[in-house]
Amino acid sequence: MLYRTGSVMDGTIRIRTAAWFATAIVLAVVCTLLVTQAWSAGAAPGDEDSTFVPTAGCRVADTRAAFAVGPRTTPLAADETFTVAIHGENGECVGPLAIPADAVAVALNVTATNATTNSNIRVFPADLTEVPNLSNLNVSAGAPPTPNKVDVKLSPDGKIKVYNFRGSVNIFIDIVGYYTNATLQELAARVAALEAADVVADTKIAALESAQPVAMSARNDSVALGTPGGGDVPTVIAKVSMTPTVAGQITANSVTNVATGDFISGAPTPFAPTTCSITTGTVIDAAYTQVFTPDNTSSFASPSGLLSGTRTVDVAAGVPVSVNLICQHVSALYTRTDLTDSVLTAIFTPAP
Repeated sequence: MLYRTGSVMDGTIRIRTAAWFATAIVLAVVCTLLVTQAWSAGAAPGDEDSTFVPTAGCRVADTRAAFAVGPRTTPLAADETFTVAIHGENGECVGPLAIPADAVAVALNVTATNATTNSNIRVFPADLTEVPNLSNLNVSAGAPPTPNKVDVKLSPDGKIKVYNFRGSVNIFIDIVGYYTNATLQELAARVAALEAADVVADTKIAALESAQPVAMSARNDSVALGTPGGGDVPTVIAKVSMTPTVAGQITANSVTNVATGDFISGAPTPFAPTTCSITTGTVIDAAYTQVFTPDNTSSFASPSGLLSGTRTVDVAAGVPVSVNLICQHVSALYTRTDLTDSVLTAIFTPAP
């Protein structure tokens, strides 16, 4: 069916479409024209009205290098704006999914990921000369992919701009529909053309849903490593497990606070290091391993530090994957390590 609105809105209404929408549109138009004759052959929304047309959905932009869609393959920096073309064929919005030239606004699902600091994302018509003082999407540093529904007016040449306030962040944008001032007959003809091209909406929706990232996390508030005068074995501090239904990539991030105390008098005394690693199974990625080595010149040093790191691995469909944060401290006489606020986050992103 067609949705008539009084004006194009910057809302957050989530709309899903399916193949029966197309049939409902045709039936509604035919019944309206032939039975009630309430609309003339050239019927169209008024100058202040627009009609929403749901689509099967497509990705128009993705700034992640590994999943790039569109010309940009790098994150948005602080106070940076980039332009996204909407009219015509852009990104994966091609063929029947291309947005017509008479679209005056577009309905989007905008997702932010890999933010380095708390920020907000702003989406607005490309012909505005100044960035508007608004926020379409708020994102936190280290948060899993954060989406939001955004309706935005297009510039006369069919483009939008996307602005990042702070830090750096990757953005990917899916189009789920558009607004137009076209007549109802013209819209019905477009629906018939989509049906003739055999665009099955349910299949497209399922593909979009399966392509969304999945995030899992685990936390351990307090762990003590090391015994006076003895050795210490690797200890699993936090763990998450998943079995992806499709192939893709897991990016794991960890942060843990470290405090190491030594209770031996006399200096200099070498302090044993604390190491933390992200593993999958039993394979340790040495490139990730972080080593925190306290000051080895103080007799009663009790320093603290922050260990953090990232590991990315490819995973196959249907294979269980265990992601672990493992820390180890090899005690030197009476040295021990205390870990607090240890957080492990694993984000699975399906292959494009």
